[in-house]
Amino acid sequence: MKHILLLLIASLFSVFMHAQMDCNVRGVVTDCTDKEPLIGVVIMAESAFPSGVLTDVDGKFELKIPVDAKAIVVKYIGYKEQRIFIDKKQPCNIQLDLCLDPYDIDPMPWPPFIPPVIVEGFRNKRPIESTPASIGLIKRNLLESTDQTSLLNAVNTIPGVLMDQRGYGGSHRISIRGSAQRAPFAVRNVKMYLDGIPLTSPDGQTPLEMIDAFDLERLEVIKGPAGSVWGSGNGGALLLTSRRARPNESTYTTGVQVGSYDLYRTTNSLSLGLEKGGLRVSHVYQDNKGYRVQESNHKNQFSLLGDYHFNERNSFLFYTTYFNGNWGLPGGINASAADTLPTQANNYSWLNNANVWRERLMLGASHTHRFGTSNALRVTTAAYYYSTDKLNPYGTSAGNNGYKDEGADGAGGRMDWTYSKKLNNWQTKLNWGGEFQMEQYNITESSLLNGQPDAFKYLYDVNYTTGMAFASTDAAWKDILFINAGASLNNTTQKVNGYTGGSFLYDTTATWKSELLPRIALSARLYRKLYAYASLSFGNSNPTVFEMVDYENNFYNLSLKPEHGLNREVGLKYMSVSTDFFAEVNYYYFTLTDAIVSYQDTTVPSGFMPGDERFRYTNSGNTTQRGVEWNITKTFRIKSAKHSLRLWHSGSAFNYTFDDYVIDDAQLSGKKLAGVPLFNTSSGAAFTFRNKVNIQLIHFWMDKTPLNNDNTAWSNAYHLLNARASFDTPLGKAIVMNVYAGMNNITGTAYTSFFNLNAAITPNPKTTGRYFNPAPPINYYGGLSLTWKIGEDIIGKRKG
Repeated sequence: MKHILLLLIASLFSVFMHAQMDCNVRGVVTDCTDKEPLIGVVIMAESAFPSGVLTDVDGKFELKIPVDAKAIVVKYIGYKEQRIFIDKKQPCNIQLDLCLDPYDIDPMPWPPFIPPVIVEGFRNKRPIESTPASIGLIKRNLLESTDQTSLLNAVNTIPGVLMDQRGYGGSHRISIRGSAQRAPFAVRNVKMYLDGIPLTSPDGQTPLEMIDAFDLERLEVIKGPAGSVWGSGNGGALLLTSRRARPNESTYTTGVQVGSYDLYRTTNSLSLGLEKGGLRVSHVYQDNKGYRVQESNHKNQFSLLGDYHFNERNSFLFYTTYFNGNWGLPGGINASAADTLPTQANNYSWLNNANVWRERLMLGASHTHRFGTSNALRVTTAAYYYSTDKLNPYGTSAGNNGYKDEGADGAGGRMDWTYSKKLNNWQTKLNWGGEFQMEQYNITESSLLNGQPDAFKYLYDVNYTTGMAFASTDAAWKDILFINAGASLNNTTQKVNGYTGGSFLYDTTATWKSELLPRIALSARLYRKLYAYASLSFGNSNPTVFEMVDYENNFYNLSLKPEHGLNREVGLKYMSVSTDFFAEVNYYYFTLTDAIVSYQDTTVPSGFMPGDERFRYTNSGNTTQRGVEWNITKTFRIKSAKHSLRLWHSGSAFNYTFDDYVIDDAQLSGKKLAGVPLFNTSSGAAFTFRNKVNIQLIHFWMDKTPLNNDNTAWSNAYHLLNARASFDTPLGKAIVMNVYAGMNNITGTAYTSFFNLNAAITPNPKTTGRYFNPAPPINYYGGLSLTWKIGEDIIGKRKG
């Protein structure tokens, strides 16, 4: 008994002495590519008495290290684990300033240390569960789990977001909470940024076709008005992050993909990694004849991106891309034609070779400077230039046709200041700056004859200038309370010069008054990792040049006004780190005044045939848009066998109606907004076996959708099921091969993914409305890619 007591006393004394000899180590952890702090990095001490901490919102940490510790271990999901050995002579004299390489990835995460998912959001870079907003996030692994021909299948997994597509790589639309109800084609009412460089033109149009999945690392979607930081646009914002070269590693990647309807796609990239940056150049070629007649798509794209960190205070990024593409316009067909022969084109479109040829050049650069040694204050300055040309013989009837010749040159920039400060238990961040854009746009239209320009209709030169000043603050009290508030002041001026075939001259300047767009949001932790949030945000959206050109009389419609929105939103988010589980549900109530809505005339002018579509736009009054969104994700992992299974389900419920809307003496108040389904969901399962075999299933369900403003025509509900399998294997130690195959629409569902909304003006729109652009039935694709680490031979030895 005495020996046991002495042993116990000795053990207690050892523990006491051990505790007395502990010391603290401080440091900061950043990302090697952009030098941004990493939040939630696991810092652990290897000892008989192990301890660990997580980095804070500034990437900083303070760790108590026992004197018997052998090493400090740094772990972060998606990054390579690091071990820093401790000097036994001076165990407490350590200052860690670590830089983790996001491309040097561990094969599997390490439960239970799964750090938070960080989103950019409203310039606050916060874990997704505590961010007081609903933000969709798509990472590289999901982009690589689809057929890569477009972003459609990946984007449509985000609740509240619908992407439409006509053929492989053809016309695209993105609707964020119904924002596309004013867009018969293209992307409007949404802002888009690539690595902080503005891509959306001053008149509100977004060049989505120049974004290829091969060149993206991740994509964030801000849903609802984002004007407090990102400017005009009731739909929200797309924040894109491009792929970059890995530090100190050079690789060459080549790939080929083939599929149904003569799909042929090649991708090539060369990445040259430097110690403090890198350079990546890529080329994408894609071609297919299309499922329908007159639906072929073709594109060539070259991109170049480089980044370099001169020192701890200065970093530089530049980006350029050249896009050359063309795609056919088969035109909408009615329900009867879609049922009997879905591959057919509108006869008028086919005879006149309706198509789009588009060429784009984009150049952008940004510089970040950090002041002082603490990096508390930094400024990022971005500038860009772009040029575009477009030829567009279009038409589906004698009343809706023309030959457009368009071009634009634009330039602009953005300056973004950020100041971070910790005050007792408050972590604060101030963000302020401005954005300026200018564009010279010109459009000439003639009538169409045998696919060529005929009689002159009009010519317009439009000079746009837009300016925005913004300021926001983000404050966090411990891990309990989070506040985000901000506002922007937006101004747009357009000067219009031109004339019409009737010799009507235009020389007008229109200035939309300055718009103040505030936002305030609050998030609070209720229990463990359960957060509740509420937000109030204002937005606006100016009419585009396509909406202001009145195609009935070829005049420029200066009476069209910007629309204004107010969004109220509440939600719950839950994140379980130990079980890798995330759930979110939210409710929003969005009111839109002076809503810009497309419609068809009910009159048939002399010389026009019944069924001739003639789009016009008007400020319809008000709309009320209510919605519920949900998202659930769960991942099961077996680290020893390197297996994982990820399950997810997301969905949306929409109740969008017109308020006090009368058009052509028709009362449409209370009617559903065209193009917005009642419900939609996406579900999926992704299985990884030994980090080599990946199998993914994605199921989409789309409820019925109103196709016109008076709700006399609806689409049918439908299900889609897609599958993809891939296999990774090394060829020696320097080359890795990936082989994959997939199927889209496995069940052969007959559906349309790109509706021509409000396409009917005849008394019987159910049989004559040309709403439908049928999508392919079951279709297949497959391919392979090779990645070679330059500087190593095929058996993995470093040359030289």
